[in-house]
Amino acid sequence: MFNKKGIRLIAIASEYDGIEDFIKTVWTGAEIYVDTDAKFKKALYPPSGKLIKLSSVFKESLQGMVLAIKYGQSTKDIIYPNNLILGGELVVGSKNKGIVYSFNETYSFKHASIQSILKAANKIL
Repeated sequence: MFNKKGIRLIAIASEYDGIEDFIKTVWTGAEIYVDTDAKFKKALYPPSGKLIKLSSVFKESLQGMVLAIKYGQSTKDIIYPNNLILGGELVVGSKNKGIVYSFNETYSFKHASIQSILKAANKIL
């Protein structure tokens, strides 16, 4: 859908662990960069990022861990401190257009909808 519109998708991960599985199962054919210092996430919530609430971590992570274990997936990525900093999505235009849309991940791990990202992307096409 994005490729047909000429939109480049770029993921920024916090750690190298699990990145191969992510690329194979979710992020095929798109770019990915690793930001081990979490500079991108921290820029979304200056000056040092916004940490996930512990209540959210336990609730969502526990559910995720149960499902991961059930289906034979690794759960080791939740131990990295940078994975406790909230992320988000940006739509960035070329040249002087800058950021045309941003969505900060919520404490319940909600991300921007594909529809909202496409709507913003259409503004820069």
